[in-house]
This record gives sequence, C-alpha cells and structure tokens, in this order.
Amino acid sequence: MRTIKALLLFFLLAIPAVALAIPPVDVRVAQAEAGFAQVLKNTPEKEVRVAVFFTNDISLQDARMALSYSPLAVKGFRHGTQFYSGGYSLKQGETLDEAVANYPRDHLFFLQKRMEMEDKMLVTATNAELRNAITTHRKEADQMKADFDKNGIRVIGVEVGGRAKDIQDFKDRNSFARVIELKENGKPQPAIVP
Repeated sequence: MRTIKALLLFFLLAIPAVALAIPPVDVRVAQAEAGFAQVLKNTPEKEVRVAVFFTNDISLQDARMALSYSPLAVKGFRHGTQFYSGGYSLKQGETLDEAVANYPRDHLFFLQKRMEMEDKMLVTATNAELRNAITTHRKEADQMKADFDKNGIRVIGVEVGGRAKDIQDFKDRNSFARVIELKENGKPQPAIVP
C-alpha cells in the first residue's frame, strides 16, 4: 500500500512538470499544421493516422454525424477541457454507432471507479501532503462527473485514418475542424485543446 501511495503522489506531482514541458498551443498548432501540410503536398494518397481537433467541443452525436459521411476510418475520440482530457479508442470490429453508445457508458464507469478508489485512498492516507493531493485529484473527478452529467461527452477531436487528401477534405467540409495533427509512429501527440 505504501508503494501505491508513493506512486500516486509521484504521478500527481509529475503531471504539472510534464505540462510545463509541452510547448504553447499556438506553437503546437503551427507544428501540427506544417507536418500535415508536408504530407498532403508530397503524398496526398498516403494512408496516415491523425488527430483532428475542433475549434470548440461538440456533442458526440454531432461528431458521429460528421464522420458518417466520410470515407475515413474512425479510430477514437478525444474529450476534455483545459483542466483534464481523455478519450475513447474504438475496439477492433467496433462500429461508429457502437462506439457512440459505448463511449459514455465506459466513461461513466471509469469515473465511478476512479472516485471509489480515491475515496478509499483518502480514508487510509496518513500523510497530509498525500491527503491534499488525493483531495485535489478527487475534486477534479467530481468536476468531470458534473460536466458529464450536465453535457454528456463533449468531443474536442477525433482520431482517424485514411488518405491525406480525404482527411483534408473532411477538414474543408467541416468548419469546426481546426487542426490536423499526424500521429507519429502510432504515439498520441499532446492534445491541442481549443
């Protein structure tokens, strides 16, 4: 149990340090746009996987509607605010409609389990610094749950695969699509929150 507490404390304290190492949004946007523009210019037929970020968050249903008319393969969704982010990756063989049904259910399950775990940790925490860190983390979970209860899943982006020119076409047809960011070697890039 002591090891778990130490790891949680390290994790809670490490997040702000990592956040400081991420370049500002405008720099990340420019880098993302430049990277995709190069692929589009040189190899428009190339199959790529990208994250398309939106100017504002949209409902999961609106994202489904926009994607249902596209030849792109949906790989996942991203949600979040300037304070927290998360997402959902489609399982192999899962359809877009199934994902839209499963995403809110899985997100709620995650929130409930997180809150239960943090409540148990709070009861057993003996160190004041650890208790404060858990309390702060628990308040974030409460806010996430309140946001979910009020608005459901609000999508800030989607992960898709397809030809570079089809991805650009999706952006051109959907005014809410703001930034296309290549996924390098399958690694998710830092979220570009509007």
